[in-house]
Amino acid sequence: MVEYKLVPIGSLHEDPKNARAHPERNKAAVRSSLTEFGQVEALVVQKGTGLVIGGNCRLGELLAMGATEVMVSEVDVKGKQMTKLGLALNRSAEMAEWDADALGELLAEIGREDAEGIGFDGDIDDLLRDLDDDGSWGDIGSPGAKENAVKDPVVQVMIHCTRAEVVEDAIEQAITTGAESRGAALELICQEWSDGR
Repeated sequence: MVEYKLVPIGSLHEDPKNARAHPERNKAAVRSSLTEFGQVEALVVQKGTGLVIGGNCRLGELLAMGATEVMVSEVDVKGKQMTKLGLALNRSAEMAEWDADALGELLAEIGREDAEGIGFDGDIDDLLRDLDDDGSWGDIGSPGAKENAVKDPVVQVMIHCTRAEVVEDAIEQAITTGAESRGAALELICQEWSDGR
């Protein structure tokens, strides 16, 4: 049985065996969210001990911000079950994937400043640049390729290039002459360029 309650923050302590590292970028995003929205997620805590099983980063940021009380969900787990729960909470979130089209639309909707405040600093330029005029990512290959395409060094050069319009026009021309996708169009352009040298 899970029990939700408000407790003094001093009654809680971080898990010394927590396997998740929290770099400054992660802490800054958590801090920004807490500042704007408050604590909207309860910390998962072992009943009777105050040991935080899920939410160690949030606990640290709440302490640094001067919080005196926090919402927790107390769970009655011990030993191996507690360890499994802590790992499951972190791993399940890590295994989720972004829907690139939906993410791009949401980032465009909230704008650069707000997106940076929730941890998309450094990523937002790449994500927004790769969106088509209609807000979609276009066809750049097989499922899963959309997220990886922006990380590809060749695509990075293309989207950061000051002549990106020229590249985009060439891709559109290749598509109108029979290339079945943007990826295939780029491959065709590269092949023609290579053959012409």
